[in-house]
Amino acid sequence: MRLLTKMGLATTIGIGLSFPAQAYVDPNAGGLLFQLLTPLVALAAASLAFARRQLGRIWGFLLGELRALSARLFKQ
Repeated sequence: MRLLTKMGLATTIGIGLSFPAQAYVDPNAGGLLFQLLTPLVALAAASLAFARRQLGRIWGFLLGELRALSARLFKQ
C-alpha cells in the first residue's frame, strides 16, 4: 500500500474509534494567542512605517518600468 493510503486508513480508523472528550478548556486560552500576536503585528506595522519611503520609491520604480515596457510592447 502506498504511504498516503495507509495514512488515510489510519486516520479514518482513529477518528472512527475515538470517544467524546471530557476536557476543560481555560476561558482565557485566547489571551495567550493575543499576547503572542500583538507584538508581531506591532513589529510589522512599525517596519512598514519605517520603510514607507523606500517602499514607495520601489513601487514607483516598478510602475515606471511596467509603463515603459507596455509602451514599448504596445506602440500606438
